[in-house]
Amino acid sequence: MCATDLTFGVNWTFSRTLSGDYQAGYVESLRLEMPLSLAAATSACFPPVFAPLHLPLRRPALKRAGKAARDPRYAALLADLRLNDGGNYDNMGLEPIWKAHELVLVSDGGSSFDFWADKGPLWRLSRYVSVLDAQSRALRRRWLMAGSGGAYTAVYWSVDGSAHTYAHRLPKEAACLALGYSPQLSALIGRIRTDLNRFSPQEQAILMNHGYTVSDAALQAYLPASQRPAVWPDFRLPAPEFTEAEARAVVQGSRLKR
Repeated sequence: MCATDLTFGVNWTFSRTLSGDYQAGYVESLRLEMPLSLAAATSACFPPVFAPLHLPLRRPALKRAGKAARDPRYAALLADLRLNDGGNYDNMGLEPIWKAHELVLVSDGGSSFDFWADKGPLWRLSRYVSVLDAQSRALRRRWLMAGSGGAYTAVYWSVDGSAHTYAHRLPKEAACLALGYSPQLSALIGRIRTDLNRFSPQEQAILMNHGYTVSDAALQAYLPASQRPAVWPDFRLPAPEFTEAEARAVVQGSRLKR
């Protein structure tokens, strides 16, 4: 699980054995008693709404020192280490895995970039940040897909996509195409709020249905032959009662990003 190291400005990784980054260094996770809940809480430190997590480290506790150890301020910086939401650095969590894995599956639940007319100086401050975030995410997607087929294979799908995007690579009788929502409804689903507002049970069911169909379509379309099962599993929706019409009525009544 990923976090953003605000002190050294790089991706921090929580793992079963070692946690840290190449600048700060790495500690044994169990030695520092880092539970899964700590990683989850750090991921919830959404800037600037929530303050970053203060995780003080000492050099003697490090399993391996970081590259920043050459800085004379290293000890003081470790003692004041601050972590926040991993999406602040890498919204798709690619940094720890893309160099070391043969198959990379990316499920992108990030919000889509919305078009806006100018609303004045204060609005522009947040817009500058939004544009920077959008271009960094776009660059990571291009980087990921450009490398696919070489050292690794990448399969990518996103919440604002549709199962029908992959139709040209799927059998016509694929269940995910028959049961998946239309591209128009999928685009609406991709604009559902991504803040801390609670989803209704109906919204949750529709998001699960949508996620199941889009991920199934992407995997059928691009999963390498060496990784495919001999027989593709039967596809079933978790909430089949939410057909296109029922789902559209719910989503149109949801709070969408405008």
